[in-house]
Amino acid sequence: MIRSRRALLWALGCLCLAAALFAMLRRAGSSPLLWIDTLNDERQVRNCLQTDCCELHGATVSFGSLVQGASWQQMRSALAVLGGGVELAHILWAVIDSLCVCLLLLAGLRLGFPWAGALAAAMSLVMLDKVEFTQQMVWNFRPLFSLSVLCLLLCLACIQRPRFLLAAAAAFPAALACNIHLAAAPLGLAVLFACLFPAGARLCRLLGAGLVLLAVCGLSSPQAWWHDLGLLLGGHWLPVPSARAGHVFYPVAIAGLAASAGLGLLACLPRLRGPALLLLAVALPATAAFVTLKSCLELSQTDRYLLPSVPAIALGLGLAAQAGLDALARRLPLLPELPRLPAQSAPVVAAAVVMMLIPPGHTDREDALQYRHLYRVADFTASRAWSQQATFRRLRGPRTALLLEGLAAERHLPGSDEQSDRTLYVWLGQLVCKSGQVLERSLDRSLVVAEQPAALDWGGPLEICASGTCEQILLKPSSERSKPSYALDHMPDPGHVSRVPVRLRLRVPLLRSRTQTLEVRLPQAPCGGGRILDLPPGAEVLAGGRAVLLPATVEGSLGFEWLLGSPACPASTYDGFLPPIVEGRPGEVGCIAAAMSGEGMP
Repeated sequence: MIRSRRALLWALGCLCLAAALFAMLRRAGSSPLLWIDTLNDERQVRNCLQTDCCELHGATVSFGSLVQGASWQQMRSALAVLGGGVELAHILWAVIDSLCVCLLLLAGLRLGFPWAGALAAAMSLVMLDKVEFTQQMVWNFRPLFSLSVLCLLLCLACIQRPRFLLAAAAAFPAALACNIHLAAAPLGLAVLFACLFPAGARLCRLLGAGLVLLAVCGLSSPQAWWHDLGLLLGGHWLPVPSARAGHVFYPVAIAGLAASAGLGLLACLPRLRGPALLLLAVALPATAAFVTLKSCLELSQTDRYLLPSVPAIALGLGLAAQAGLDALARRLPLLPELPRLPAQSAPVVAAAVVMMLIPPGHTDREDALQYRHLYRVADFTASRAWSQQATFRRLRGPRTALLLEGLAAERHLPGSDEQSDRTLYVWLGQLVCKSGQVLERSLDRSLVVAEQPAALDWGGPLEICASGTCEQILLKPSSERSKPSYALDHMPDPGHVSRVPVRLRLRVPLLRSRTQTLEVRLPQAPCGGGRILDLPPGAEVLAGGRAVLLPATVEGSLGFEWLLGSPACPASTYDGFLPPIVEGRPGEVGCIAAAMSGEGMP
C-alpha cells in the first residue's frame, strides 16, 4: 500500500511537472527575445569575464535615481564560466519556473487545501502572461518569480515549524531577489513576519534572517546599497510627479487587491491565520505600492513590478476561493463539499490539464527577433566579411538597431571603413520575395533575408527639428559606443517624440558605382509619414511620391523627411532609429517593403 501510494505521488508529480514545463516553454519559446536589457546585461558579463572588471551594482531603476544590486550579473557570469550562454540560461529558467509552479500546487496540498494549490498553479501562469516579456527574455526580472516562490514556501515552513535554520534559509532567496530588483522588497517583509509570528526564540530567528539579508545584499553589491542609502537619506531619489496622474489598475493589481481582501478574511480562521497573514504581508504592500506609484508618479505602464508578489497573490486567491466555496457548501447541503486530502490526485490532474490547455495570454510583435535568429544572421553576414561600418550602412530591417547591436555583441567586427554596394534586408514573416532566402522556418513565421544592389551612399547629415530648433548629426554605428542603446547618438528619445512632434530630414548621396537602374521606396508601415524630397534630374517618381526610379546615369543625392509623432507616423512605431528605406532592383523593392512592414503584396 505504501509503495503504491508513493508511486502514485511520483506519477502525479511527474505529470504536474511535465504540464508546467509544457506550458512554460509554450510561452517562453525555445530561444529568448533579442532585447536591449539582455544586451546590456551580457555586456557586463563579458566585461567581467574578459577584463576582470566586475561591477558591484546593477542598472538604474526605471523610476528615480536608485540602482539595482549586482546579483543578476553575478549569476549570469557564474553560468557563463560554466559554458552557459543566453539560450541555455533561457531554458534553465524555464525549467526552474516550472518546478516552482509545481511547488505552489504542493503548498496547497500541505496546507490542506489541494484545490487552492491547483488554482494557484494555474493562476500563476495566467498572471505571468500579463507581465510584459517576463518569460521570453533573459533579464533581471526573469528569476524573481522562482525566488519569490522559494521564499514564500520557506516562510510558510518557518511559521509551521519555527527553526533558526529555516528563517535563515528563507532570508537567502529574499535577499537575492531584492539584490536583483528593488521591486522584491516585500519579500523581506515576509521573512521578518515569518520570524516574529510563531512564539519562542523570535529574537534568535530574527537575528539569523537579518544577518543573511545584510550579508547577501551588502557583500555582493556594496556600491549599489551605499549609493541607494545616500539617496534615501537625502530624499532625492523620487521621480517627478506625472502631470497625467490618475488611478490605473492592471489585471495583476486587481488580483492583488482581491487576494488581499480574501486573505484578510482567512486570517480569522485559526489554522490559516499564519499563512494568510504571511501572504497578506507580501500581496498588500506590493499592490498598494504599485497602485500608488502608477497613480502619482511616472512609473512605466507595466505589471512587471508586481512580479515578486505573483506567487503570494495566486496562492492567496486559491486559498480564499476554496475556503469560500467550502463555506458555501456547508450552508447549502445540495452542493457537495470540495474533495480534500483523501483525493489529492483530482486537483493535481485538473491543474495539469488546465495548465496545458490555457493558451498564452499575449502575442508578440511580428518583428520580435530571437537570439536564434540573430545567430543565423551573424553567420550570413560573416560569410560576406562585412566590416563594422559596412554592416551598419548595409543592414536593414524592422528592428535595425537591436539587430546591429546584437551582431556587434556576438562577433568582433573589424573597424575598417570599407564600402559595400549591396544591402541586406532582414524580416520575420510569411512573405518571401523573389530575391529572398529563408534562413530559418517555423510554424508561424520564417526568418527571411533579401540581398539587393545599393543605390545610396549612407553617411550623410541628418537634421532634427523639434519645438522650433534644429540640429545636425552624422550617422554613426551605435556599436561604436561602450553601451548598447535603442538609438543612434543624439537621436530624439522615443518618450520625447510622444510629447512633441519631431521632424527628421536626411540627405543621402547616390552611389557612383551603380551600373543599373535602381528603385528607392519608403514602406507604408510602420511609419507612413515619410516622403522623398529633392529629386535629382532624370529621376522618376513612383507610388504617389513614396518611391523613385534612379537610372544608372543619374547623379546627385536624395532627400527624405519624416514627421515623427504625427498620425501617419505615431510615436509607438519609433524606436530611436531611422525609419526604413528600401533600395534595390525595380519590381523587387515593393515586395521587400511590403514584407518588412507586415503588409501583403503591393
